[in-house]
Amino acid sequence: MCPSSRKMSELEKISIHFHDKITSLKHMLDLSVAELPQSKMKKLGQELLALDRLLDEFEICVGQQKEQLKDLKELEEVFQKSLEDVQHMKDNIPAHMPMKKLLENFCAFLHKAKHLFSLRYIKGRVSYDQVNAVVQSINTAVKAKYKILHQPVKTLNSQSWKLKQRFKDHETKDTKGKDNLAVALQATDAHHS
Repeated sequence: MCPSSRKMSELEKISIHFHDKITSLKHMLDLSVAELPQSKMKKLGQELLALDRLLDEFEICVGQQKEQLKDLKELEEVFQKSLEDVQHMKDNIPAHMPMKKLLENFCAFLHKAKHLFSLRYIKGRVSYDQVNAVVQSINTAVKAKYKILHQPVKTLNSQSWKLKQRFKDHETKDTKGKDNLAVALQATDAHHS
C-alpha cells in the first residue's frame, strides 16, 4: 500500500472514530439534562479529553496532507515547466543540426624527405606520388564511411542505408569505433562506380 493511500485510510479511520465520539457525546449531553451521576460526568470528561486528543491528531494529519499537497503542486509546476521547455525545443529544432567535428583520424601524406629514407625494396618500385594517391583514396574512403555512419537514418537514401548497415555488420567488438579500411574502400569504390 502506498504511503498516501495509507494516510488516507488513517484519516478515514480517525474521521469515523471522531464521528462516533461526537455521537456518543451528544447522547450523553441529551441525558445530562436529567441529573447525571458523578460517574457519568467523569466519563463525559474523559470522552471530551479523548475527543480533544483525536481532534489534535486529525489537525496534524490534515496539516501533513496540506504540506504534501503543496509539495506535489510545486513538483507539478516544475514538471509543467520542463514539459514546456521540451516542447519548445522540439518545435524549434533546426532542420539541419551541425555535426560536431570528428577527430580526423586520417593517414598522413608521404613527403619527399621521408621517402628518401624509406626501405630499399620500396625505392624504385613506387613513387611517393603513388603512395600519396593511395593515402588520399584511403582518407576519402574513411571520410565517406564516417559521413554515412554519423547521418540520421531518416536522411539516408536506400543505397546509403544499405552501406550503413554493411558497415555496422562488419564491425566487431575489436573494430568498433576504429577505421575499417577494407569495408570503407570497397564501399566507396562501389559508390563511385
